[in-house]
Amino acid sequence: MSSDPAVLTESRSIFPTTMSTVVAPMHQCLDIPEILFLICEIPAITHLWASHRCLAPLIRCMPSDLWVEEDDSKLIFRRAIRETDWERYDIYASKIIQLGEKLQGGLSLLRLRDAHSTVFMSLAAYRPLHSLLPNLRNFRCTGCNSGILPSIQGFIEHKLVNVVVDSADMYDEHGTYYPFNPLDLDILFSSLPRLSPYIRRLYFRIKDSTVTRAIPFDILGNLRHLVELKMYGEIPPAVLNYIASIPSLESFHTPRLSLSHIGSFTANQNLFPNLRYFSFVAIGVPYLSIVEMFNSMQCRFLLLGCIFEGHLMSLAEFGFLVASLHRHSCRTSLNALTLSFKCLTGQPTISLPTIENFRPLPSFPSLKSLEIHTIALDNAWLKELAQALPHLERLFVPAHIAEKPKVTLEGITPLIKLCPELSDLRITLIAHPIPLATLDGIFNNSIKTIILDHSTITQSKKVFRSLIRMFPHLTNVKVYEARNLYTAEENMTYKMRWYRINRLLRETC
Repeated sequence: MSSDPAVLTESRSIFPTTMSTVVAPMHQCLDIPEILFLICEIPAITHLWASHRCLAPLIRCMPSDLWVEEDDSKLIFRRAIRETDWERYDIYASKIIQLGEKLQGGLSLLRLRDAHSTVFMSLAAYRPLHSLLPNLRNFRCTGCNSGILPSIQGFIEHKLVNVVVDSADMYDEHGTYYPFNPLDLDILFSSLPRLSPYIRRLYFRIKDSTVTRAIPFDILGNLRHLVELKMYGEIPPAVLNYIASIPSLESFHTPRLSLSHIGSFTANQNLFPNLRYFSFVAIGVPYLSIVEMFNSMQCRFLLLGCIFEGHLMSLAEFGFLVASLHRHSCRTSLNALTLSFKCLTGQPTISLPTIENFRPLPSFPSLKSLEIHTIALDNAWLKELAQALPHLERLFVPAHIAEKPKVTLEGITPLIKLCPELSDLRITLIAHPIPLATLDGIFNNSIKTIILDHSTITQSKKVFRSLIRMFPHLTNVKVYEARNLYTAEENMTYKMRWYRINRLLRETC
C-alpha cells in the first residue's frame, strides 16, 4: 500500500462506506426467520437428537392422541398408526446416531420412561421395508431401551458399526436390573450379518451362562468387516473357530481362556491373520499350552496382554514362555506387553517368577509399554531394561504384595536418564534419599503422578528433595498398604511419611 498521505486518507474514507454496504444487508438477512432457522436451529436440533438412551422422546414427537403413559410409566399406543403420524418422527429419527448410553450417576434423580415393546412392534410392522433409524451407527443395549430388541430388525441397517451388549448396562436409573431374554439376543445377533454387515466393533459381556449358550455365535464368522471384538463370560470353545476366520479382525480381548479354548487355537495354523491386539486371562492353563497357542498364532502383535490364574507356576515353564515370545514374529513389532500372575483362592502359594526369568524381555526393540505384576525387580535389571528400551513410555512393575521391594530410589535414575519419553511409572521401591549432587542433569518433566504401591520410605524431607529434583513437575505420589508384609505400626509409619511427601508437593505447587 502507498505511503502517500492523500492515498491513505482516501482509503480511510472508502472502507467505512464499503463495510456499511455489506454489513447492513447481512443484518437484514438475520431478520428473515427461514435464514435464522438454517443458521441456528438446525445445527442445534441435530446435536440434541444425535444421542438418546431410549426412543421414548422420539415417540412423544408423534401426535399426542396416538400414545399414552401406562401406570408403570411405559408409553403405549392407544390407536392404530396412520400415515400422517410419521411426519415429525421421520425428521428427528434421521438425526439419531447413537441409541443407548451408559447410566451416569447424575441420572439417578431423573426418571426415564421407555416405550413398551408393543410400540416398537407396531412401528416395525407398519413400515416393514424401511429402517426406522436410518442413520444409527452406535447401539448400546440398556435396561432402558431393551424393549426394542424383539423388533430390532426394523431399526438397524448397514450404517450400524458399533454394538455393545453388557449386563452392567441393564440397570435402570433406580437400580432395577432387567435380565436379558435369550430370544431377544438371538434376534439381535441373527440380524447383524444380514442388516448390518459392516459392524466394526462388538462388545459382549453376559453374566448368565444360560443366556450366553442361546446366542448364535456362528454369525461372527459372517461379520467380514469386524475390527474389534471384546467377549466376556462363558464362551463355547467352538466359537473361537468362527472368530479366527474373520480376516479383518485386528483386536480381540477375552477374560477367560481354558484348556479347551486353547485346543481350538492350536488345532489350526495361520489363525487370526491380521490380529494386532490380543489380551486374555488363562485360567488353570499350563504354560506349555500357552506357548503352543502363541506358536500357532504367528501374528505381528502390537499389544499382548496375558493374565495367568490358578496354575502352579514352574519357573522353567515360565522361562520357556518368555523365550518363545522372543522367537515369535511379534518380537520386533510389539509395542505393549502385560504379564500378570494371580493365584485362585484356596490354592497353594505360587512360586513367583524371578529376575532371571525376565532377562529376554529387553530384546523387544519396539516396546513402549511394559507391565509385569508380581515380581520384585532389582536395580541391575532396571538399568538393563533402560539401556535396551530407550523409547519406553509406560512402565508398570509393582512387586507382589508378599514381596519386599528390592529397587531403590537411586535405581530408577537410569530410567530417567536413558528413557526420555517415559511419562507413566508404577513401581515398588525402597525410598532412601539420594545425594543431590549425583542428580545433576537427571530429571523427567513428563511425570506428574507416580504409583509406588507398598514402597517403604526413610526420611520424608530428604526423599522429597530427591523426588522433586528427579521429577520437577511431580504433584502426587500414590502409595498402598501391604498389610500382610508389614506390621500395622510399620504401615502407619510409612503412610505418614508419604503423606508428608504429598503435603510438601502441594505446598510446592
